[in-house]
Amino acid sequence: MLERAYDAGMRSHLLCNVEAKKTFDGALWTYHPRKFLPHGTDDDAKIPAERQPVLISDTQKNQNKATVLAVTNGTQIDDFGKFERVLDIFDGNVEADLNAARKRWKAYKDAGHTLRYWSQDDKGKWIEKV
Repeated sequence: MLERAYDAGMRSHLLCNVEAKKTFDGALWTYHPRKFLPHGTDDDAKIPAERQPVLISDTQKNQNKATVLAVTNGTQIDDFGKFERVLDIFDGNVEADLNAARKRWKAYKDAGHTLRYWSQDDKGKWIEKV
């Protein structure tokens, strides 16, 4: 999803737990043998956060002026205003994560946001649920 956003000229903010920053950083370096997704963490002193097309962070602060927010830590976002798209990514096989996601969905729907839900099938293909 981050690659698609980047290819479309969008900047992304990947919100995760402090412990997951290094994991996501490593995964984006190695996710495909012939592709590279320019990214960095907000801890990187060499390249300022505002210059990162994809910023990995444990804070909601939109340091790289992203239009896409990918939430991986179950945080409920109260202000969608600075983002065109918010991706709430969770493990639907973990009952607690699924229940928490359902509560966020209800809160977002009650707030008037347009929502879409996608799920992977047994072969890993993403299917929109209606």
